[in-house]
Amino acid sequence: MPNDDRPNTLAISPLDGRYQSKVSGLSRIASEGGLILFRLLTEVLWLKHLGESLLVPFELSQPAKKTLNTLQRKLQPLDWQKCETDYLVWINAVKSIEKVTNHDVKAVEYFLRDTLKEAGANSKDLAMIHFGCTSADINSTSYAMMLGAIHGSFSKLVAKISSELAKKSRQWAGEPLLALTHGQPASPTTLGKELAVFLVRIRRLQFSAPIFLSAKMSGAVGGFHAHVAGFPGVDWPRVQKDFFAPLGITPAALTTQIDSHDCIAEYLYKVAMLNQVLLGLCRDSWLYISRGVFKLKKVDGEVGSSTMPHKVNPIDFENAEGNLQIGTDLCQVLARKLTVSRLQRDLSDSTALRSLGSTLGYSMIALQALHKGLQKLDFNQSAAAEELAEVPEVLTEGVQSALRANGVADAYEQLKEISRGAPLSLLQLRGFVEEHSDLTAEQKKYWSEMTPAEYVGKSEEITRDFLRTECS
Repeated sequence: MPNDDRPNTLAISPLDGRYQSKVSGLSRIASEGGLILFRLLTEVLWLKHLGESLLVPFELSQPAKKTLNTLQRKLQPLDWQKCETDYLVWINAVKSIEKVTNHDVKAVEYFLRDTLKEAGANSKDLAMIHFGCTSADINSTSYAMMLGAIHGSFSKLVAKISSELAKKSRQWAGEPLLALTHGQPASPTTLGKELAVFLVRIRRLQFSAPIFLSAKMSGAVGGFHAHVAGFPGVDWPRVQKDFFAPLGITPAALTTQIDSHDCIAEYLYKVAMLNQVLLGLCRDSWLYISRGVFKLKKVDGEVGSSTMPHKVNPIDFENAEGNLQIGTDLCQVLARKLTVSRLQRDLSDSTALRSLGSTLGYSMIALQALHKGLQKLDFNQSAAAEELAEVPEVLTEGVQSALRANGVADAYEQLKEISRGAPLSLLQLRGFVEEHSDLTAEQKKYWSEMTPAEYVGKSEEITRDFLRTECS
C-alpha cells in the first residue's frame, strides 16, 4: 500500500477519494492489506507461542525462531512508513497465492510456510503453522487487534473534541445565552453550560478507556478438536488463554466456529451513540451560528458561495452532520449483522467484517470536521445580549416563584395573564412587581433591577464545578 495521500478522483467511495487524506491512517489498518498483515502477525504469534509454551511438547528450530522474531518485530507496531517496502512485498505475495487457493487465510498460511522454508526451518516447524486453527481463529484474533488499533486512533479524535469543548465551556461558562425550549424563549442559561452538557455525555461513553476485545483459537467448532487430536494431554484452554494475555484479548471460552463478534458490535453501538450525541452538537452549533450567537472565524482564501461574496458558511458542522448520520447507520447495520450467524457458522460475517474500516471511516471524517468547526467558533456577545434584551418575559418564571415562596397560590396564573402570547416589556413587568402587595420591599428591589442576562441561576457555578472536578 503506497504511502500516498493524494485523493483518487476515480474512486467510488469518498473514503478512497475526496477524504482519502483524512483516513489514510485508518486505511493502513483496516484495508485489505492491513487485514493480511494482521493475519500474518496472528499466524506468527501463534506458531511462536506453540514453540515457547511449556504446555506444548514442541520446540522451534533456530532458523524458524530467528525468522519469526524478525517478522514479529516488523509487524507488531504495524508501522507502514518504516516497513512499507516489506509490507507491500508480503501483501502482494499473499494475494498472488490467493489467486491459486481462492482462500484468503490459507494464502497467508502458505506464505508463512514458504518464508520459513526458505529460511531453513525444518518439517516440524512447517507442520505446526496454523496448527489446530480454522480461518475464524485467525480472523477473530486479527480483527480484535485491528479494532484495538482503530480505537487508538478514534479515541484520540474524541479526546480532541472533548478538549476543545472543555476549553470553550470554561471560557464561556458565565456568558448569558437565551435558551429556547420548543423553539420559544425560555429561562436564560450560559453558553459554557450548554457546551458542557455535550462534554458530560461524551465523557460518559469513556472512549479514553481500553476497550473489551475477545477472540478464539479453539478450532473448527470451538471445542479444540484438532488440538486434542494432535496433542491429547495438553491443557489447550490454558494455552489459548496464555496466547491472548499479552495481546490484551480475552479468550472467548464458549463459541461456535466463530467468535460471537459481540465485542465488535458493542463498540459499533458505542460509536453510534457517540455519533448521535455529536449530531446534536453539530445541529445546535449550526443554529447558534444562524442566530448570530456564534461567529465563524474567516479563513483566508475560502469561499462561502459561488455567487454571494459575503457568505461564511458552517460547512464543517454540515460535513460532520452528514457523515455522522452515514456512520451511525453503518455502525448499526454492521452490529446487527455480526451478532447473528446460522448454527455453527455461515460466511456472511466474513464479508460483512471487511466493511469495518469504511463503517468507522465516516465517523472519523465527521469527528475531524467537527473538531475543525469548533476551533472556528467565536462568541458574539452583542448578538446574545440583544436576544436577551428582547425577551423580558423570561423573568416571569422567577417572579412567580418568588410569589409562590410567599404563599401566593395563583402566582403562576397571575404572571400568565400578563405575559402568555402577548408582548411584555421590562417596564410593564417591573410595574407588576412594584404594585404587588405580596412581595417584600427587598424582593421588589431585586426583581425591579433584574435583567434577562442576569437570570441564569447557577449555570456558571455548576459548569465550573464540573470542569474543575472532571476536566482538571
